[in-house]
Amino acid sequence: MQFIRSKLFATLLVIWTLLFMIPMPFLIFGRNADRRARSCSKFYCKGFLSLCSHLLNLTFEVRGDPDLKNGSPIIFAAKHQSAWETIALYFLIPKIVPVLKVSLTKIPIFGWYLKRLRMIAVDRGEGRKALLHMFNEAEDAVAENRNLLIFPEGTRQLPLGNPELKSGIFLLYRRLGLRVVPIALNSGLFWPKGASTIEAGRVTVSFLSAIEPGLDRREFLNKLHASLSVESDKLVTELNANLAIGLTD
Repeated sequence: MQFIRSKLFATLLVIWTLLFMIPMPFLIFGRNADRRARSCSKFYCKGFLSLCSHLLNLTFEVRGDPDLKNGSPIIFAAKHQSAWETIALYFLIPKIVPVLKVSLTKIPIFGWYLKRLRMIAVDRGEGRKALLHMFNEAEDAVAENRNLLIFPEGTRQLPLGNPELKSGIFLLYRRLGLRVVPIALNSGLFWPKGASTIEAGRVTVSFLSAIEPGLDRREFLNKLHASLSVESDKLVTELNANLAIGLTD
């Protein structure tokens, strides 16, 4: 049954995305286009989460505090296990500007929309030029009091997979002098890369203690890696233990 639900979800998500793209040309031009585009994107993300909940019985809970009380911009560094968080975190974190692959901005119409949302598109093949572009775009976003979102592992990982972090997160941290809030999660248990069936359950998103500015490269990356891996592994282990208890009851 969950396999059928997954296929229906995939179909309806495509339809939802196509419907969402129809008004895009009217949203990305003219006065207040940025505000309209962001409002519409939040609505799209809300629809995505609603499809997850009602079709897949895939819900979520949030632990911890995004630590936005003082109003200053934050760099959010998230674990990456699934397609789920690429959309959900945009909904959960206010004024967020994700760092993404430049190839996504080349998709007709949809790519225009991403550009209008002022997301930071990076072409890793361009080396130093890509780095300078990321710095400039990030500084512009921070000047507008927006938060940044980056997946420092670079690509989706299996649950309990904890590779070394890419250096881009440290370079942003050093350049901008901002706090970094790690985000741990366990979405890969339900929606791993390449899965034909998306499992039902509850994704846990955990906002961890902020890493303050001023650390050197090794200390920062070690601290961020430890925060992300320890908490994400804990969430995976906790869920597996709960499932095992449920099976024995």
